[in-house]
Amino acid sequence: MLEVDDLHAYYAKSHILQGVSFRVGAGEIVSLLGRNGAGRSTAVKTLIGLVPPAGSIRFRGERIDGIVRQLDHLAADARTVRGEARADIINRLRVLDDEIVEAAAQEVDAETKAVLHTEADGELAPFAQRMPGAALERARAAAFTRLVRDAIGLPVLTYE
Repeated sequence: MLEVDDLHAYYAKSHILQGVSFRVGAGEIVSLLGRNGAGRSTAVKTLIGLVPPAGSIRFRGERIDGIVRQLDHLAADARTVRGEARADIINRLRVLDDEIVEAAAQEVDAETKAVLHTEADGELAPFAQRMPGAALERARAAAFTRLVRDAIGLPVLTYE
């Protein structure tokens, strides 16, 4: 499901991660162990794109380290580009973000999905009677997506 090969990460000139490789299969739970300063936090930050990676990160067989770089590049462009070009970049960012969340949601087991749907319904319960059906379904989907993000530690991205 997740494959990391020859991962390297740097903070300025400091080479923090040096050739880290591991595999995580569907349903497996993995812990990163090490002393203070060993690079556990840097490894996680590199996997989620907060630190630029060198090496290969694959999720379900698809390289995602390129997606993270693409998101970073597009986000930087979105700050300087105006008009229709800016709207196109922001739309591409949203599409990439949706793809990441959708892939993550597909990996959540049925029991966890049921719990997250119940929690989403509970959050919306005070408003459900007053909401039109279509709006309620969109709100349920948005709440479920947010809860999936929370459950697996994906950040919420916003584009202006």
